[in-house]
Amino acid sequence: MIIGLLAPILPHTADEAWRALHGDDASVHRTTFPEVSADADAGWDALLLLRESVAKALEEAKERGIENPLDAGVTVPDGDGSLAPFLAELPDLFGVSRVHLDPTESTIVIHDLRDQPRCERSWRRDETVQQRADGGWLSDRDAEAVGLG
Repeated sequence: MIIGLLAPILPHTADEAWRALHGDDASVHRTTFPEVSADADAGWDALLLLRESVAKALEEAKERGIENPLDAGVTVPDGDGSLAPFLAELPDLFGVSRVHLDPTESTIVIHDLRDQPRCERSWRRDETVQQRADGGWLSDRDAEAVGLG
């Protein structure tokens, strides 16, 4: 199945791999394209719209001196709790250091985090950034990635 998906992109390599698996007279190009279905969480559509709104708010925050989105934290309204399952992915999706969900908030709020410590590896300013045993400033995630966690 994977070979069939690669065939339009790498036709010769995919055909060679197919022949190695199915014999010299076989060709991946004589097969039907595999049927692929993916059930994405319906909440992603709303997240992508929210991402556009956060990007607009970050653009407006440049007037306050927040040029780098990683120098920002974002509070987003979440009255129905639908964003909670995505909380771990939201900072990366929005390109910011921190995201907080607030059920009472009605607008997107950008927080200036330039006075907070910054991870020397990811440049994020999350709550876990601290000086490590080697003297560097790393978040818990990055300290674990480099073997200091």
